[in-house]
Amino acid sequence: MKAIGKGLRVLAILLVGAGLLYAGTGMKEGRWSITAKIEAPGMPMVIPPVTKTECIKGDAWTPKVGPVENCGNCRITEREMSGNVFTWKEVCESPEGKLYAEGEIVFKGESFTGVVKIRQGEMTMTNRMEGRWIGPCD
Repeated sequence: MKAIGKGLRVLAILLVGAGLLYAGTGMKEGRWSITAKIEAPGMPMVIPPVTKTECIKGDAWTPKVGPVENCGNCRITEREMSGNVFTWKEVCESPEGKLYAEGEIVFKGESFTGVVKIRQGEMTMTNRMEGRWIGPCD
């Protein structure tokens, strides 16, 4: 059950922190619909996709930390922006042990896709996300 809770916390942070974008990618400021789905092999249940609408603008597009921020004592170990692709790796310390995450987000102007792979002990999860611009912020 702790694994499910950790996965849902990471998913929430991914959705809230979907502003892992650089202005240089050509991404538009405004209202975004972001959907994330957790794949967790061996889980007794399927976690349904979660969709969130968020206004992203200004420096929210600038990556400052990785998506597992506030999920224990985390630090980015690698981060790279190459063209329209942002990749990173991070490690988090928690009472349950180390959590490793690595991800990739591909930006396409009015949309993006991403994958984050998370490992903690024997537990592994894959978070797949996609976002699309739906208009200006209210």
